[in-house]
Amino acid sequence: MVYLQIVMMLLIFSIIVVYPVMLYPAFMIFDLHFFKGNYQTLKQNMFRTFVVLCTIVIGIASIGNFDSLLALVGSVLCTPLAVIFPSIFHFIIFKDSQSKLRSSIDLFFFFLGCSISIVVFTLTIVSLF
Repeated sequence: MVYLQIVMMLLIFSIIVVYPVMLYPAFMIFDLHFFKGNYQTLKQNMFRTFVVLCTIVIGIASIGNFDSLLALVGSVLCTPLAVIFPSIFHFIIFKDSQSKLRSSIDLFFFFLGCSISIVVFTLTIVSLF
């Protein structure tokens, strides 16, 4: 039983350490595309605060369901970093020089990652409440 608690504490520690690293690319993308003009820094900070507060609320709601918390982290943060962003970046960078088949494969992985992320997020939220 002690080993299980040690593993869970190490998992929680790894989530705390990796959380800013996972959010940084997403925040940079949002900053470049959505926060322009007046009060840019205020809007950025409000958005970042909102994301962190949502994470805290979801974390508190899933105290009894550690597997649900991991599913939420995976669906909201890990899937975009592992599947969605690389495929769409590859599509944007090489869209003029690659074949239609390769472009369709990039778009397929983009939509697959989006759908997996949405389905897992929805199912996890439903199971929490």
